[in-house]
Amino acid sequence: PLMYVFIALIMAMAIEAYKKLTLEKDQITLITISGSIFSISLLLFQLYMPDWAIPVFYIWMEIVTILSIMQFWILAGAVFNSRQAKRLFPLIIAGGSISAISAGYSLSPFVEFFGSHNILYLTLLFLITSIAISHFIRPYVDEQAQFQPKEQKSRNIKLDSYLKAIAIMVLCSAFISRIVDYQFKVMSSEVFPNQNDLVDFFGTYYMYTGIATLIMQFFVTSFILTRFGILIGLIILPITLSFGSTGFLLVGSLLTVFITKFSDQVFKFSINNAIKEILWLPLSIKKRQRSKPIIDGTLKSGVEGFAGLVIFLLVYLNLITDSNIYLLSIIVLAVTAIWLWDAIKLKEGYVSEIVRSIDNRQLNLDEVQFDVHDAQTVETLDKVLNEKDEFKQLFALDLLWTLPLDPWKNSIKNLFLGGSPAIQRGVLELSWNQQNILPDKMIQDQIIKQDSVSPYAIACASDSNIKGLETMLKGYLN
Repeated sequence: PLMYVFIALIMAMAIEAYKKLTLEKDQITLITISGSIFSISLLLFQLYMPDWAIPVFYIWMEIVTILSIMQFWILAGAVFNSRQAKRLFPLIIAGGSISAISAGYSLSPFVEFFGSHNILYLTLLFLITSIAISHFIRPYVDEQAQFQPKEQKSRNIKLDSYLKAIAIMVLCSAFISRIVDYQFKVMSSEVFPNQNDLVDFFGTYYMYTGIATLIMQFFVTSFILTRFGILIGLIILPITLSFGSTGFLLVGSLLTVFITKFSDQVFKFSINNAIKEILWLPLSIKKRQRSKPIIDGTLKSGVEGFAGLVIFLLVYLNLITDSNIYLLSIIVLAVTAIWLWDAIKLKEGYVSEIVRSIDNRQLNLDEVQFDVHDAQTVETLDKVLNEKDEFKQLFALDLLWTLPLDPWKNSIKNLFLGGSPAIQRGVLELSWNQQNILPDKMIQDQIIKQDSVSPYAIACASDSNIKGLETMLKGYLN
């Protein structure tokens, strides 16, 4: 358990040091240098690892993993603009699930032929490959976008009620993940005392979690958010964790804790990640930049370390042993109760923040790296489109430029039929060449009216090759 504490402390220091040392540095060069250091260090661990070095290796692997992921997403942000990212990032994330499936499937035959003690060579191979690939990407990198701007120091960052609700969700998830991870590893090592069998089991686990995560990302997450809204999405993870923990508390078997760990891994990296992205949506860019690193970084790492400390104290005082490790599930159930209460507050706060951000003209859907079609966002934007405030309507129309228009097509048609000339023109430009949103008949009727919007309707009809345009234009010649 103390490893969780050390990891939290060392990772916080390592990330802060990395950010200061690499400020305004070329990302490809950083990947090359850090990747080389990581590769050499892992080779040394492979060749010589006494018992005292195992904890050091465990912490070092956390550093390698976190920094590599951080470098990847900074580089991805420098290659793709926001619209490209919105289309491609879900596929890239799905690639992570595919790699988990492949790695899990390959571990068993690898261990059978080469032994579990040689697995580090695979990690070395992938590190060297990532360095090589980064150099092929260099021609596509936006040289300015890859540099991280200097952070403005802000000593007094206050979290309002909505940010506190987000923080509670993130911290509950981090705390529970550490406890479930500890239970899972202890039970696995008891059931599979042989090292090769344990590696084979973990390989199978990661293969199945990868498959389930992939299915969630492609088919389930969007359906749940669109059909049932953000509240259902918020409570899926804590409910499945509470079910799994209840089962482990009652039965105490590897299967029940496997289900709990499986739920945490699958739902956290699919629907829960998508919802976290959506929850940050209504906040201003400045507020997001100031508060997100604190919640997702400092506070989260602190809670993970605190979870490790709690486990250590319970084990040290002999309140928790390997034989009654299921009692930790009582803590998990208590924290999931707080999480569920917070989810209700989050849903209400999200809707309020969306409305407020529209009123303040600060909502920016281009900043979101996933398609936003959760029921609450769709409903809120639809209400704004149907308000009497023309400025709000125009702002809402502007937000829809990067989104598929089907969820709002009825409101868009009504605005074109009954809105002001400015609104009608905005609708026309938004729906240009989209007959399923604005039918040819509506454009033809607008041309016949011969008002200030008609010239734009004529241009749209021409681009769309609407039949009968020449006949309608005769009225303008008489």
